[in-house]
Amino acid sequence: MFKRTIRIITGFFVSMFLVSLAGAAVPGIMGYQGRVMVNGSPYDGTGHFKFALVDSTGLILWSNDGTSGTNVEPGNAVSLSVNEGLFSLGLGDTSLTNMDDEITPDVFSYPEVYLRVWFSSTPPPAETFEQLSTDQRILVVGYAMEAAHAGEADQAATSNHADVADALTGFDITTLWGLTGNAGTTPGTDFLGTTDNQALELHVNSQRVMRLEPKSISPNVIAGNSGNSVTDGMWGATISGGGQGGQLNQVTAHYGTIGGGRQNTAGAVDSTVGGGFTNTASGDRATVSGGQSNTASGNYGTVAGGIDNTVEGEYGNVAGGGWNTSSGSRATVGGGQGNTASGNYGTVPGGLSNTAEGGLSFAAGRRAKALHDGSFVWGDSTNADIESTGENQFVVRANGGTFIHGDMDVSGTADVGNLTVTGTLTADTFKAKDADHADLADQATNADQAANAGHAASAGHAASADQATDADHAKVADSVKGKWPSGWDVITVNLPNLAAGAKPLEMVNINAGVFKMGSPDSDPDAFDWEKPQHGVMITKDYYMGKYEVTQAQWVAVMAGNPWGISTTPSGFSGNNHPVEQVNWYDCARFCNRLSEMEGRTPVYDLSTWAIDYEADGYRMPTEAEWENACRAGTTTRYYWGDDPSYTEIGDYAWYNSNSSSQTQEAGLKLPNAWGLYDMSGNVWEWCNDWYSSTYYTIENKIDPTGPTTGSNCVLRGGSWINFARNCRSADRSHDSPGYRYNYIGFRLLRSYP
Repeated sequence: MFKRTIRIITGFFVSMFLVSLAGAAVPGIMGYQGRVMVNGSPYDGTGHFKFALVDSTGLILWSNDGTSGTNVEPGNAVSLSVNEGLFSLGLGDTSLTNMDDEITPDVFSYPEVYLRVWFSSTPPPAETFEQLSTDQRILVVGYAMEAAHAGEADQAATSNHADVADALTGFDITTLWGLTGNAGTTPGTDFLGTTDNQALELHVNSQRVMRLEPKSISPNVIAGNSGNSVTDGMWGATISGGGQGGQLNQVTAHYGTIGGGRQNTAGAVDSTVGGGFTNTASGDRATVSGGQSNTASGNYGTVAGGIDNTVEGEYGNVAGGGWNTSSGSRATVGGGQGNTASGNYGTVPGGLSNTAEGGLSFAAGRRAKALHDGSFVWGDSTNADIESTGENQFVVRANGGTFIHGDMDVSGTADVGNLTVTGTLTADTFKAKDADHADLADQATNADQAANAGHAASAGHAASADQATDADHAKVADSVKGKWPSGWDVITVNLPNLAAGAKPLEMVNINAGVFKMGSPDSDPDAFDWEKPQHGVMITKDYYMGKYEVTQAQWVAVMAGNPWGISTTPSGFSGNNHPVEQVNWYDCARFCNRLSEMEGRTPVYDLSTWAIDYEADGYRMPTEAEWENACRAGTTTRYYWGDDPSYTEIGDYAWYNSNSSSQTQEAGLKLPNAWGLYDMSGNVWEWCNDWYSSTYYTIENKIDPTGPTTGSNCVLRGGSWINFARNCRSADRSHDSPGYRYNYIGFRLLRSYP
């Protein structure tokens, strides 16, 4: 028996209504094909059908057996062969049994006409008929006409049916529509469409995949997700595809175009979004080619791709990268990160955190600021601003030296060429070319301060080895040559109760950027949970503790704490030794207490342990932030090199071979290139993240914060008890957040500024 809950029928129609020149009605046939599904499968066999044409109130205008009335069922059925669910017939074809009445054109004088169909799989008289689907509206339009038969008929007299043939002889309804196309049509001559100013839609599996909207000037074409839309009243708009659920594409202006992607908006005349995700072209004739969260709001502005790039000025350009802004007229940012071209015709070709603010200015490298018209500023990798002070200046910071070369041979030896200077040449410092000019080197005043030209660069950080207080410090002072970065922003956090002689709580500014996280397959000491090595983007600057939090700093913050946490938890005593035997929760409470002391917003919810990464208070670093700061721009196993035989690690880290089985005072070993001490060894450092051995395989490479749940938290850096391999930059460990031991401490992080 046919089941009501799973019936499906689909059909399409061809109207063949014939009207004489005098306007008299002549009987006609309407071709119909449909498909019937029973219990979810195509029906095969003989089916029994009843048909009626009704108006919007249910009044029968025509039925197969002449039944009339409102919302009534014909008494007799037409039996048809159904093959794989498909059947066809001519409605009004009186050659069929129980097809008693032909269809006359006056049926379609009603504003709305619907086809109603009943079906039974059981033959009369025991059949039970059920109505299939809903009533299907029939539009009398001039499409799908059989041009091959038009010569056999008189032209219709009424305007409504002007293209309808008056008589069809020898017509086989089964050839009109089929899976192979329309019989008798000629490409370029006939068409499928509408003539009554209604939209035409193409559906697949009951979902709209394309909508064509007629407009007086230019039609709209809307493809992709059925929720994609063009604002009412707009014309000439195109959405080629894309869209998903609540992430739909939308055109809100004339001639706007979206090629695909998700949640993109073309919001101005002639604007274009090629694809990507959450991109917006809101300036007239503006273009966003792709990427994510990019905006072209200036007229004729262009964003080629990348993430979070913005073009605000007319004819401005951002080629790619991330978090770049072109706000000046005809200003250009070629790529990089955090760059801004706000001056008209200003240019930043790339780099990091550069600003071209003056008209026709140029800024490149790192943190270069061309603030004046016509200025050219180039900054090296130093983490400090360099800027113009007047118009038309050429300003370069190159801490590695500047050279004017003549011909250079393959060995790299070069002669100095001639330099012509217009105006006054001012030099604060002269670099010695050779030992004969050592008196000019780095402004060194005597041999005791700079034993040779090579050591002079370190004089600003350690005036001389003579100033070292002991042998350990002398080694640091002597080894600083070439390893200490100049110009890094270091701040000191005020701790009023810090013990006399204790190290201050200093923090070093770490710039946003991209780095390689994890270990390559080529590292023989690497574990599987350090792989795969992958690129990670840190999008915001931050401050990182110069040292691990010391015992004196712990006391200064936690004295009188409301949680009853010990102010002297450590197993190895010493004001400047790192605090240890503190668990993850202890460290979170320390961070919140310090944040409140400075009037900052605490990061941790101490009831749920949720982490607010937007708060400006102190916290533990994420695993990615930690490794970025540890590596300090390096890609080697350690931040001082690969050190395959572990011959250099003793200069940089306290580990099991040199620690005397305990922690040591912070800052006695050499720092990394960004001025951070003990990133390897001394104590393991808690990170914010839950630990997962497979987390590196997840596709979150921008500001990753670790898995959402877990049982253990990440530890980084190795400790006094560990082997050299555990002190590598990529090495990972983990433990329960409630665990305390004398080889676990932590280091502070704070958002910038």
